[in-house]
Amino acid sequence: MGPMKIDGKDVSTLTLREMLDVIDEYLSTGNNGWGLWSVLTALRGPDDESWDKKVTTTAVIRLRAFPKSLGKYGVVSEDCGVSAAYRHDHPNNADHFAAHAGIAFSALGMDWHKSNKRKFGKTKAGRKTR
Repeated sequence: MGPMKIDGKDVSTLTLREMLDVIDEYLSTGNNGWGLWSVLTALRGPDDESWDKKVTTTAVIRLRAFPKSLGKYGVVSEDCGVSAAYRHDHPNNADHFAAHAGIAFSALGMDWHKSNKRKFGKTKAGRKTR
């Protein structure tokens, strides 16, 4: 399996504008545009400077959404029971960021109130994937 292609072009050769156009097209016509929008919105982190909220939400979303990047562009964190307990004890009602984060969790197949361990597989070469 070779590099991912969009419109016959290797994704790594797309300009930022071309990639933004792909995202814009998905947002306007995709079947889960709201999910993508919530993931993108949650990537920046909470509006307050709460480190606990960032590590238990944004960092988990970043790792689930972009596992190949593994912290290249910001803090990432594996989800765990402590993070799930924090999210459960700090519900997302009346918090604009947390509302987007909750939708992002759902869009990525995660449960806001539970620990969401990633499943690891193996590549054809036998290496573990994240």
